[in-house]
Amino acid sequence: LVLKRIYSDSIHNSKNLARLLGIVLKVGNELNAGTSKGGAQGVHISSLTKLTTTKSNTKKTLLEYIVEKVEQKDPSLLGIKKDLPLLAEAAKVNLKSLTADINKLRTGIKSMVATVKMANDAGNDHVFVEKLSPFLGRASETIDSIDERNQEANLAFTELCVYLGEDPNATSPDSMFKELSMFVNLVDSTVTKVREAEERKRKKAERETKRKLKKKSSKSSMSSTEGGFSSA
Repeated sequence: LVLKRIYSDSIHNSKNLARLLGIVLKVGNELNAGTSKGGAQGVHISSLTKLTTTKSNTKKTLLEYIVEKVEQKDPSLLGIKKDLPLLAEAAKVNLKSLTADINKLRTGIKSMVATVKMANDAGNDHVFVEKLSPFLGRASETIDSIDERNQEANLAFTELCVYLGEDPNATSPDSMFKELSMFVNLVDSTVTKVREAEERKRKKAERETKRKLKKKSSKSSMSSTEGGFSSA
């Protein structure tokens, strides 16, 4: 529950994620200019992973294109994985299932409380009543505390949905966090891919420069040698 709240806050406070999503939106609108998809006001979280399957006219994925541009202008934006290191863990928590479990426990405790009351009113089994009553009191307090944190987590998630332009009634926390986690990992792997490609390109250029210098030096040496053998 605390993890959910932390990551709702972390996502909300991640300036890198917000700016990167803004760039994705801008590129998408530029590509869709003049179509019904152009002029979008936001990006659906569920559409982010499609950036790796959509090819630009350079035969690169849109995510590769975006990463290359961001790498040139502000590479710090590409460190979103460091902003959200436990995002994948947050995706494992199912708030709907947890809420259902809390309700089942509360119902069970209420049933036990009713049973104890009946036994107490009937004057039966005083030892049972004396032993169980304190336990039920503590259990009720624990359930109330968990339920309060659960409600806080749900509220934080609703606020996060509003921030991201998503419908909280049409998605679930585990689904949204899973999509975001996949996107963050895709960005991270694409950054590695782009940087490795740039490094290969740099090394290739260095080898080509050395080859040309060596060739030029060889020609210069030959010219010097030929000049030394010229007749007097």
